[in-house]
Amino acid sequence: MKIIQIILLALPACLYGLGVRVRNFLFDIHVLKSRIFSGTVISVGNITVGGTGKTPHIEYLVRLLSPKHRVAVLSRGYLRQSKGFQLADEHATAQSIGDESLQIYSKFPDCLVAVDKKRVNGIERLYRSALPPDVTLLDDAFQHRWVKPQFSILTIDYHRPLWRDHLLPLGRLREPKSSIRRADAVIVSKCPKELSDETMSFWRNNLHLQAHQRLFFSTVCYHQPTALFSSQACPSIWQNRPDVLVVTGIVSAKGLYDYLKPLANTVYPMPFADHHPFSRNDWHTISQKFETISHPDKVIVVTEKDKVRLMSDPALPDRLKPHLYSVGIEIRFSGDTGETFDKIVNEIIR
Repeated sequence: MKIIQIILLALPACLYGLGVRVRNFLFDIHVLKSRIFSGTVISVGNITVGGTGKTPHIEYLVRLLSPKHRVAVLSRGYLRQSKGFQLADEHATAQSIGDESLQIYSKFPDCLVAVDKKRVNGIERLYRSALPPDVTLLDDAFQHRWVKPQFSILTIDYHRPLWRDHLLPLGRLREPKSSIRRADAVIVSKCPKELSDETMSFWRNNLHLQAHQRLFFSTVCYHQPTALFSSQACPSIWQNRPDVLVVTGIVSAKGLYDYLKPLANTVYPMPFADHHPFSRNDWHTISQKFETISHPDKVIVVTEKDKVRLMSDPALPDRLKPHLYSVGIEIRFSGDTGETFDKIVNEIIR
């Protein structure tokens, strides 16, 4: 970043940081009051703008807790077109509850999935439902201090260390680095599959965690590509190492590219903005790019988050449907730390 740009952005970042610190101070001295609910509330959030893997960690918690507990997931429903409280059902769409909430509901239909910008109201509505939840998971709620969770989880991208970042708009931090002290557990996400003890110690020392705060490391595991419209797919195409056009609407698709490279002849990235709503013009551009690929075996790969929007997209050309595949992801903790994490979460609920 050029010196002039840094100077121009530094003042707004200072003013933004002052506003955040004042707000947090008012919550800390109880002028602004946080609501504590009788049921178990677990918050998963981040301190930077987007892309730290909150939703996959929510899904991890749903898998962990669903066998023994009635679980609800509550988020604000980013970029949805509806208002107020919405509870997911078989008629839910990305427009009504947001793509990430729809992704969770499509994978866990027995889980209560709801959206509400006002989380206090959302939790109250869930508690008044016919089968109220035992555990409520708040997605992207670290800054939503109107609710005080029993357990607060903060996710940090391994590739974007906090100590190298700055407050908005100079950097990507939503809050000052010191706000990390509100978290009960910190998960460094998107880590390499192998981490040395030295690397883990380096992170702990640079995060300046307090004695009671637990630090974990997680990695992303990619599933085999699956056809969006299975009845039209060619089951053997991946055996021939096809050319792959990767169409994504997420913050960073580097991990997906790296996963696909050994499976493909050539990978062609085609990134869009996070949560991008694909238009007819977008599909026209995608179709043109796909047609320029001369390899006889070729496919289009999208992410799980994009998949839930595309499945019901009327602008999606029929000619592309046989070529569309998605790649799912799952979180795994490094080493044996997953057992420790699971034990802590279950103890919180008990």
